[in-house]
Amino acid sequence: MSRTAAGALLLVFLPGGPLTDPLPDIDPGPFTVRLDTIVSGLVFPTSAAVPLDGSDRIFVTEVTGLVRVVEDGALLPTPFVDLTADFHGTNGSAMSSLAFHPDFASNRKLYVVHTELEDPLTADFGATTGVAQQSVLYELEAMGDHPDPASNLADLSAKRELLRINEQSTIHNLDALAFGPDGYLYATKGDDRRGGQNPKTIHGTVLRIDVDFRSGNPVGANGQYAIPADNPFVGAGGRALEEIFAYGFRNPWRMTFDRATGALWVTDVGDLDIEEVNRVVAGGNFGWDAKEGSFAHIAGGGVRHERSPLPGGPYVDPVGEYDHTQVDRSVTGGVLYRGWQHPELGGSFVCGDWISGRLFTMDPATGVFLELSVDPAGATINGHLSGSPVEGVVSIDQDAHGEPILVVTQRDLTSTGRLLRMRPSRRRSNELAPPEWALRDF
Repeated sequence: MSRTAAGALLLVFLPGGPLTDPLPDIDPGPFTVRLDTIVSGLVFPTSAAVPLDGSDRIFVTEVTGLVRVVEDGALLPTPFVDLTADFHGTNGSAMSSLAFHPDFASNRKLYVVHTELEDPLTADFGATTGVAQQSVLYELEAMGDHPDPASNLADLSAKRELLRINEQSTIHNLDALAFGPDGYLYATKGDDRRGGQNPKTIHGTVLRIDVDFRSGNPVGANGQYAIPADNPFVGAGGRALEEIFAYGFRNPWRMTFDRATGALWVTDVGDLDIEEVNRVVAGGNFGWDAKEGSFAHIAGGGVRHERSPLPGGPYVDPVGEYDHTQVDRSVTGGVLYRGWQHPELGGSFVCGDWISGRLFTMDPATGVFLELSVDPAGATINGHLSGSPVEGVVSIDQDAHGEPILVVTQRDLTSTGRLLRMRPSRRRSNELAPPEWALRDF
């Protein structure tokens, strides 16, 4: 169903049954970008992040438990950190994300998500039986300050465990990390295939914690972090975990803060039908598994035509959503474009799909998705629609100037992973100066 041809949203459904085509197709957009390879030879990279220390380095997580460093366009041979001894398969996404402390330039601290086999140590959250693995949040510290070569190595003697979660599934675990403009650490937690409608559990949530133990914030139960006193469920009397900022998510694989407004955006991977882009609000219930996207969810059977308001709410609907009728199956990455090389994309949400390999822009005002074309003169992404070998977009992150970094890989443990950078498809005659907010430090 074409958005242009339909003119308005048409719902095709069987009475009382699942919808066969819930949403309009994503049409080609008017813009084209060229993709340049930053670096290749990565083994299933999962995310990229840059320290705001003036070094222009890129740190990359690899699924097997490595953090690699890209400096001056080259992949350094020695990893920043090596936790591969605990790796136990691709489903666990052993190393899925990292975030630099806002004061990394002075305190050298960063944070990583890692999954491990069950440890005899007592977990802080999660079931006590049927445990498949554990999600762990670690604080790490660089051994030196840039440009000291020791700044490209982690001091594992300073590794500190902040949080350990028992998981009964090897997917939908602890996913993404990011510091907000408030200086607190946010983490997305998948539903562990248990649904997301119980805020008494940690599953299906966005968490918000204080790693600096600010005055006035109560210390968490394990003593390794504090809880911001203005978290929405502080003082909830056991009705919800105080670490929770929002809930009702399925697999919130990636999140980003808008550098211009500070708003938090989360991409939530859908079940059988709907992929979501959400603007997160404190205390919000984003619906899973009563809803998938803005539709009523049928357990094991897709979505029905009923849309919000639905029983059990109120729920927060996604800003944008797309369905699976065009081979797209898994929304990944996502940044509010605040760079300067592509002024035509300014303010658009740029994301991709792990299965199809397509790139999209979404208008935050209307929620409309358009396909972002790729100039074949540059690098390409050989997604499902392009044939074999199949690779996907794992994450879309951003550099210090707000320009997207695309993380792509084939679906195996060979060194086929790459980082790509978006460039204008045609060279401009004049150089554009970066706007002030493209360099803002949060």
